[in-house]
Amino acid sequence: NVLSRGLAVSNAKKSLESGDYVEAFKSMEGVEIKDEEDNALWTKVQVLGTVQYKIDNYHIFMEQQMYDNALDSLVCALGRAKANEANAEYYGVYPNLAVLEREITDALSTQFNVSEEEALEVYSLRRRTEYTHRIYDFLERAGVPY
Repeated sequence: NVLSRGLAVSNAKKSLESGDYVEAFKSMEGVEIKDEEDNALWTKVQVLGTVQYKIDNYHIFMEQQMYDNALDSLVCALGRAKANEANAEYYGVYPNLAVLEREITDALSTQFNVSEEEALEVYSLRRRTEYTHRIYDFLERAGVPY
């Protein structure tokens, strides 16, 4: 339906402009990509929405005192952000992504005493058991209960 597609794209643009990247992502789910303009919008909301979603999860897990999941959310958010920097630059949303990255690195540092480099090293680990052990090592080092 052309009307519902137009509304979805319009809502996504408004949400993107207002900084509600998760809502922008939700608005574009299921929308058929018809041209380069659609592709650009989809890429923008995908890059920013997936990172913002993980940051939102971090906040929820912190409220629930589920610190292992909170730290995992931040590590994943940073990894996704770094993996998508080129797309963000190309599509003109790198400044938005940089704001999210600062929020992530600030939280990693202040809440868990984890550097950006350490988080990216853990994010790149292939073995899930090793990844999990490193998350718990960070929590123990920071004196955070788990």
